[in-house]
Amino acid sequence: MSPTRTSLGTLLLALWLAALPAAAAVPEQLQLVGSGKARWLTFTLYNAELYSPTGNFASLEQSDYPLALSITYQRTIAGQRLVDATALEWQRLALAHRHEWVTELTALWPDVGPGDNITFVAHSRDNGEFFFNRQPLGTIQGERFATVFLAIWLSPETRDPRLRAALTGA
Repeated sequence: MSPTRTSLGTLLLALWLAALPAAAAVPEQLQLVGSGKARWLTFTLYNAELYSPTGNFASLEQSDYPLALSITYQRTIAGQRLVDATALEWQRLALAHRHEWVTELTALWPDVGPGDNITFVAHSRDNGEFFFNRQPLGTIQGERFATVFLAIWLSPETRDPRLRAALTGA
């Protein structure tokens, strides 16, 4: 095969892989509950999708697991800024969290840019796995970690009630 044909094949494969839905990290057995956009002023920060075993969601306390939250970013955001925003939301919501979780998130989360995806798959109330552009980043475990993490978007006291309603199908 000629070098040009090989390069073209490699390029086509790369384009095909890039076109796959970012939510491919979501386990196949899960069904979409809802989706929405997080906005700041007139800018879309990210698009989010929530998945559950039944395609329904009542509350974090009544949910069956696994659950998945998939976020596709529309802006460039430093990983540390994502971690800081997470910790601030836990404080604002008065959610008990362990300092180690913030340290673990800092080690896991990369900087993101337009089109990048971070998916969180909550295997139970106590643990979950993060993916970046369909590649595993790591798992965090701890009593109620997944519940506390997902509460940022799914708590009735969330900062963005419109996004919560879109995600939960309310």
